Amino acid sequence: MHLSFLDYLRTGELPPILFGTAREEALRQLGTPTSWASKDDPLFQPPRRDRDYHVSDSFSYGSITFSFDAQDVVESIMIALCLECSYPPGSLFFPEPTTSIHDVAELMRGQSIQFEDTSEHRDGSLFRTSSGVDIAVGKDGRILSCHSKRPKHVLPVA
Repeated sequence: MHLSFLDYLRTGELPPILFGTAREEALRQLGTPTSWASKDDPLFQPPRRDRDYHVSDSFSYGSITFSFDAQDVVESIMIALCLECSYPPGSLFFPEPTTSIHDVAELMRGQSIQFEDTSEHRDGSLFRTSSGVDIAVGKDGRILSCHSKRPKHVLPVA
């Protein structure tokens, strides 16, 4: 299986993991996550011992995090670029911590992916693709994170 950053920018999803995909299907496709967390876990501490990735609010595969809603289906996808990025085997074209918005903008233009500056002061700190992927940018021009959320009208995937 290959997860593609270009697919993510185009659609806001990481096929075969789509908005509405059931947790168990995501686990079947991707295997055991590298980490998981829930909103009520203590800050800056390991997750509660009585909860595993089968019931957590979200789980991650390196730098990619899938979050689940009350129906236990994918409701958001985030890519966090930190000091050390890691992605599932077979992932294609994902950014590294040194990737700049200029690099990603060039990639999107070359792939005809529409985007705009949606930051409050149009200062280039937040961009959004036509598929709804928000791209947060640091003061140095490097990508900090990418985040997409399921539109309210999308039904769970059968």
